[in-house]
This record gives sequence, structure tokens and C-alpha cells, in this order.
Amino acid sequence: MISHPELIQKNGITELELCVPDEQSMTKLVEIVIKSCPDLNLTIQTKLEIINKKLIDLFLQISCCLEFDFERSFLDEKKKLCNKKISLLNESGLVFGFLIDSLNFSTMKIFRTCLDEAISYYPNHIYIENSTLVPTDKLSTQDIKNIRNLTFALDVFYSNGRAVPWFLAVTNVLRLRPSVLLSDFAEWQRCNNCCLETGFDLEKTPHAEIEKMQLAFLKLKFEEKHLSHVFAATSDLIRLHGALSRCDCEGLQSDLELSYNPEDLLSPYAMNLISFSEETCMEFVSIKIVMTEFGANFIAQ
Repeated sequence: MISHPELIQKNGITELELCVPDEQSMTKLVEIVIKSCPDLNLTIQTKLEIINKKLIDLFLQISCCLEFDFERSFLDEKKKLCNKKISLLNESGLVFGFLIDSLNFSTMKIFRTCLDEAISYYPNHIYIENSTLVPTDKLSTQDIKNIRNLTFALDVFYSNGRAVPWFLAVTNVLRLRPSVLLSDFAEWQRCNNCCLETGFDLEKTPHAEIEKMQLAFLKLKFEEKHLSHVFAATSDLIRLHGALSRCDCEGLQSDLELSYNPEDLLSPYAMNLISFSEETCMEFVSIKIVMTEFGANFIAQ
């Protein structure tokens, strides 16, 4: 709990990570931030069960990212509750992520199911803890290796690759479950010497380089699925969202050459890439991604 907000301002603290387990403490925390340090960026670990419209209205008044443990029960008895709470978050536009302890998903099959379910909720990021995994009668040494490789592929392609705005559109058009696409990417990483075992340093790799990896891999997948005619729209979608995120996060301006109108690419219609490619006229445009008072945006060149 932030008991002395004046110290936060005095010491120039701009970011803070907190664990807040209950609604009462959460309400008090957010009210203090709103009143005393509204410019503070918070990462809050909490329980999905406490999320409600009242709290969401408070969250919308501050800069925050919520993180939740993705529980085994979210696959069965708490599935409806999870759907309801995440729907509230997505409707509000709040940023959230999942923390997954792979020890709670005892087989490779269940781990993949967990990953597919978690990604279906559009989290901003997913962090997976694998340090406690040990071989069992249901989990072999090779399974553990595969889980770690799949986790690294997720870190690169999805979380650090900032793929949330377009990831499910891509898996839908390729007709692949998220875990299958990420497994294929893990193999692509191995073949291109940028996997976990080759010591690929994700922390030192800028997003623009990850984007190049995403596009190189997906170009192969689209060719494999005989969907090359859809790749131009897919590439535009990925590059546009990527450039906007780099402007927002790193303050980087950039120039883009697109095959489709950016307004069309940013519409919900672009989430069905096949119909978008078939029914939207190609319109070769040059744009510049710039920061405005409302965040990153594009202007015609």
C-alpha cells in the first residue's frame, strides 16, 4: 500500500509494482494515486475475482497494468467467471497480463490448452514460470524442454513482439491454435539460431528486429497454407501496429509504405484477413508515424 505518497513525488518515482489481493485495499490504493500521484505508472498484481465495474472506473483514472495468475480452474469450474471478468477488462480497454506457473498444468497437453485459453482473452503479455518443473510420470524431460522452448517463443513472438492487436487474426486465418503457431515459431528459431539454446538475448533485441523475425516466419507459414495473397494485408497490419507501438513506447517516429489505407487496417474489419484482402481495395500510401497529444498516430506524406 502507498502509505506516504508524498515520498513518491519527492523521490521522483514514476513506476511502481504492487500486489493488492482484495477490493477494499485496491480501492484505497487507487483513490490515493488519483488524489496524490496521478502521474504514477502502476503494475498491480491482483486476483481476477475482485474485478468489477466500480474498480474498473477507478483504474481508468490512472496509468496502470493489471496482472493476474492464470489458474488451472480457469479451464473448467471458473471458466465462466474468467470470461465475465476479462470481458469487463477488454470492454474498458484496460491493459492486463497473465502470470502462469507451468507447475499447475501437469502435462504437455494441458499446458498447451492453458496457453490457447490464456491467449484467447487478448492479454497484453503472458509471463510463464518454469523454474520448478521436474520430470514426473506425466511430464518427461523432453516435455519440460518443449515447454521452455514454447515459453521462449511466446516471450519473443507474443509478449515482446507486441502481437496482441493482431495475433488472433493471424492464427484464425492460418487455422492454427496459438500454441501450434508458437511451437512452429520455436522450431523456426532453432533453425535460425535465435532460440533459447543459442543464447539469443531477448532483452537486447529491439522491437523492430523482432518484427522482422515475425514477418519472415509468417511469410513462410502463409506460403505453406497457400495464403500468399493475404500476406500483404497481414504485413501491413503488423507493421502499422508495430510502428505505432514503438512511437508510443520509445518515442520513435517512422515512415511506412503500405498497400492498404491505414484507417482500414485499424478497423475491426481487418481482423478477418481473408475477407479484408478480398473486399478491400489496395491503396498504396506513404505515412509517417508521429506522436500527438492523443498518443501515436499517422499522417499522410
